[in-house]
Amino acid sequence: MNKKMLMITALVSVVALGGTFAISFMVSKKFNTLKEELAKQQATEEKPVTPQARLLKEMTDVTEEKPITMALGEDQLQNLIREVRDKIHTYNTRLIELRKSEERLQSAQRSLRDDIDELTGLQTELASTVAELKRQKVLLKQTRIEIAKSEKDNLEKIAAAYDKMKPAGAAEIFTNMTKLETSETRGLEEVIKIMNYMTDRTKAKVLESLVSTQPQLAAVLSTELKRVKEVVD
Repeated sequence: MNKKMLMITALVSVVALGGTFAISFMVSKKFNTLKEELAKQQATEEKPVTPQARLLKEMTDVTEEKPITMALGEDQLQNLIREVRDKIHTYNTRLIELRKSEERLQSAQRSLRDDIDELTGLQTELASTVAELKRQKVLLKQTRIEIAKSEKDNLEKIAAAYDKMKPAGAAEIFTNMTKLETSETRGLEEVIKIMNYMTDRTKAKVLESLVSTQPQLAAVLSTELKRVKEVVD
């Protein structure tokens, strides 16, 4: 009975040892192949090391630090397998992080393009607004009535004289003045300049007198008086 047990034990040991040898041989062959591929890539290419090549080199370094021999024990084999799994896990983690970083970069680029498009639109709109303001400024300057400092004193004296006249008389003179249009004198503009320096009381009475005789002229004078502007020489 003891002899039979000894034979069975010896047979099991041989099988286990053979399995260990077979596994060691397969792992060693696989890593030798990986080392050859890495050596070929380094010898023929000058491109930056890819994550895959880096991982392959790290896995190869493990085998160089701990050579696999035909006498590799079961504990050593398990440790080696764990190290390889850890390297693969690290590689996958880094790959996921790189993909996330790339997605964030693409999102930032899209947001930047949107901001640029919006700023371009605002710039175009602003340029259009500025051009319109310049046009309105030119138009306003062309339509307003300017009083130079050199003629202000004379206009004030004339206005003071009209303040002493009866409103009806001043209204009649102004009506006739508006009919005088020459290349040098614009009658309506002269009336407006004079009325600008008249007192508010006299000005109101003259307009009231014009309403009964020249209502249209009274309306024009009321509107044009708002366009008067003194200009400092």
